[in-house]
Amino acid sequence: MLVNLRTRVARKNDCRPSETHLGRLKYLCVIITHMTSEAGHLAQYKDFKKGAELEANPVQVRVESWFLATFHLIDACAARKNVHINKHQRVRHELTANPSIFGKHTEAVWMAFQDIEARLRPKFVYGKNWQKADFQAVLKRAGQIQSVCLEVLE
Repeated sequence: MLVNLRTRVARKNDCRPSETHLGRLKYLCVIITHMTSEAGHLAQYKDFKKGAELEANPVQVRVESWFLATFHLIDACAARKNVHINKHQRVRHELTANPSIFGKHTEAVWMAFQDIEARLRPKFVYGKNWQKADFQAVLKRAGQIQSVCLEVLE
């Protein structure tokens, strides 16, 4: 008998009574056995970083590329500790739940990322009210994240 299951990262209470029609199956526990590896995230980081550094690209594209590059760099660090962030909205949650990823730098990393994500990126992607100082702030925050992440990945 085939059972089609959508897999995801195992969380608290993932093992629960099954709601399937299979009479013999009493409990169902789903644990994801595949996720993007550290190497996969690092490859994504390098590709997005190339786009971010390419001055021929419009500033909006460069900011979006820095956002994606830093996300994948953070996720590469998390993958080293068998943590998968999955989407950018979960960076703060996963980093605070797993402080061993960045240790004393945990708060600085998620705050710098959140500043890019919530304050700076929307100015470029959704509006036209950005200034040169905003782009410089993106570069500064991305640099802070890279510094910590590359130290962790050494």
